[in-house]
Amino acid sequence: MENPYTFLQTHRVVEILDDKKAGIHAAIASSWDALTDLVKSGKYFALVSNDNRPGAMTCFTTLEFEKYKPGTERNKLFRWFWCLWDDVMFVVVLTPWAERRLVERHVRQSRMRVADGIPTIIGVRDGKSNVLYFPTGDDPHIFTLENQSGSPVYDMSPDAVRASIKEEAHQVIEYAKKRTHAGPK
Repeated sequence: MENPYTFLQTHRVVEILDDKKAGIHAAIASSWDALTDLVKSGKYFALVSNDNRPGAMTCFTTLEFEKYKPGTERNKLFRWFWCLWDDVMFVVVLTPWAERRLVERHVRQSRMRVADGIPTIIGVRDGKSNVLYFPTGDDPHIFTLENQSGSPVYDMSPDAVRASIKEEAHQVIEYAKKRTHAGPK
């Protein structure tokens, strides 16, 4: 599979397909409009996070493997999108709205939290204050994945956060490899 970040330079939004039975593992082009339509359909519980938020990739990966195991019919209920917004990589995970409580429990067990609303970037561009809202727009079905209040990440130096994210990426890859080789149950 092509590096998702490189693929996103052109497409901005891609959906990751993972169907081990069919031997498919690919990124397919999507669009902000298509993702927004899915979010606003009311069928999905949408969680969005910067991919560099400590704990986010562990939370999303364990959610998929524990609740929507790849290679099973349930995995078709789990949708994973990589999105490049304002040169920052974000992940949007969609699960059935009816399973919201199941997902929220998993998030809490992962020491993360579901925050109302969408990511917002506040900054200065061309000498003017600027506020950017996540391109899907706000909707009652989209939420932001954050670290819980009091998380040690809030007391870490930037270098320590970067090291933590690097270690987490390694652990997530090892976790997924072990579970992929175990096969569907």
